[in-house]
Amino acid sequence: MSAWESYSKDATRTVGGDFVVPPDDIYTCIVADVSDPVTEVNRFKKSDNDPDETTRFYVEWEIEDDLDDGQGGSTKGLTFRQYMALPEKYLDFGQLSEKSTVYQIMKALGYDMEGDTFNVNPEQWNGKRARVTTEKYVNDNNYERVKVKSLAPMRRERSRREETREPATTGTRGSVRERLRAE
Repeated sequence: MSAWESYSKDATRTVGGDFVVPPDDIYTCIVADVSDPVTEVNRFKKSDNDPDETTRFYVEWEIEDDLDDGQGGSTKGLTFRQYMALPEKYLDFGQLSEKSTVYQIMKALGYDMEGDTFNVNPEQWNGKRARVTTEKYVNDNNYERVKVKSLAPMRRERSRREETREPATTGTRGSVRERLRAE
């Protein structure tokens, strides 16, 4: 019996990249998954100062908004991945720049980033929400993909008091316009 016997069979041709790419927009998203970190050859190395290896992982975002996907369906439930590297300064010294993707994600997910120290644990991101601005792009293989342009925290929910508050123009003093007319 040949080693290839269990792998030899008829196959059908498929075209990759046949998934729906959501339109450019700002979406309410939930972290559906965070991959395990993988150390690999730094394929983005541009100079001798760049590290030979990089530790990368991804966040899989799931869109919660039920909007038109531009292809006759809904954006609700569509997923896309945001890949990132753990910065060398974080790995070597525990320092995380405010400009790093990891820092920006944590801030958007509602973590308190104002103190001198904070805990970085991407496994705890699962199930947390953020507002994610997306943009389509075409990759090197000529497939349309999604890029995360920016992240923002969820809008705070209005309190019951704010929802029932009277507009300022209906108070006893009257509106600004009414007061100016009276003068």
